[in-house]
Amino acid sequence: MAEHAQVGARPRANSGSKTTAVRRRPKDRKAQIAAVAAEAFSERGYHGVSIDEIAKTVGISGPALYRHFPNKYALFLHSVNELADSLGAAVDEFDAGDNTDPADTLDRLLSATIRTTIANRRTGGLYRWERRYLSKDDGLQVRGKMVAINRRLAHITAQLRPDLTEADDVVVSTALLSAIGSITTHRAPLANRRLQQLLLGACHSIVETPLVPAEPTPGRRRPRPVSRHPTSAK
Repeated sequence: MAEHAQVGARPRANSGSKTTAVRRRPKDRKAQIAAVAAEAFSERGYHGVSIDEIAKTVGISGPALYRHFPNKYALFLHSVNELADSLGAAVDEFDAGDNTDPADTLDRLLSATIRTTIANRRTGGLYRWERRYLSKDDGLQVRGKMVAINRRLAHITAQLRPDLTEADDVVVSTALLSAIGSITTHRAPLANRRLQQLLLGACHSIVETPLVPAEPTPGRRRPRPVSRHPTSAK
């Protein structure tokens, strides 16, 4: 009976045989490394983080990490660019089209920027605090991306505040981005929806705040008339 019971049974592996498990590299390994690195750089600074630390957190070796990034600086630059690009994509995620209401357009721009900043809250301050470690050319490139975002907001705020000069528009748009970015420096435990409401309310207050006129200086232009039909500032 014992012999019949073994008929058709699957052979057991020899307890002494060796089996080799095939380990496959995750398709998103590079993204995993970048996410861990961005958080580490944000928390401890560029010089406070080593490649081995990042690799260990991801669960790989240092040499394995170098398959994706040639050195720590390349990883740092990638992290900074990812943040700048995510904000740029948030601003560009919609087309104002025929929308001629600057208040609605600004709200949509601000809301998209706020959502992206909340999603990247743990790493969003990387450019602000660690940009001095970028090379001159890389720093200028990343700065150009941030300036483009600033100008896009300034273009819309100009529709709401035609009494302001171009320089004033930049002050307002910079203040808007600073208010939104402030959440990357603290960890107030608020629900995302509530945080979005508070930040959008703060932005409304900034746009509506009267600015003290600067002392007249030779060559200072007077406020310019503003078209009520905003065009793309991409």
